[in-house]
Amino acid sequence: MTNTGGNKILKGQVERELVSGAAKFDKVQIREVSSHFRNGWFFLVVRPKPSKYSSSMHLAGSARAPEGGVTISYEEVKPLVVDRIVVKAKKNKEMLPSAEKPPAGKDEEEDDKVFIEGDTQK
Repeated sequence: MTNTGGNKILKGQVERELVSGAAKFDKVQIREVSSHFRNGWFFLVVRPKPSKYSSSMHLAGSARAPEGGVTISYEEVKPLVVDRIVVKAKKNKEMLPSAEKPPAGKDEEEDDKVFIEGDTQK
């Protein structure tokens, strides 16, 4: 996914191999605020990427097959859709009025958080 300038808006490892039918995405960051997009929000869709060599995937360790695995088509997997994601820019400490500045000694890690709101569709 890219913005209108052609730059990627997601940072981190955005493609993963399925292991026993599951994948975990660590430290994926959205680098663009949603106000730059139409309607002020966007959708995040997670879906399987078909293999170059096969139109199906094998899920090892599944209880559905006696041999301990099952093969399913990529078309059978429904995408996970998180809709109406809103990403807001964090406030810069230097730009805040003195009444809004955080107290001294506040953990710096909290200042780097971006708040993401969204709903998942089932």
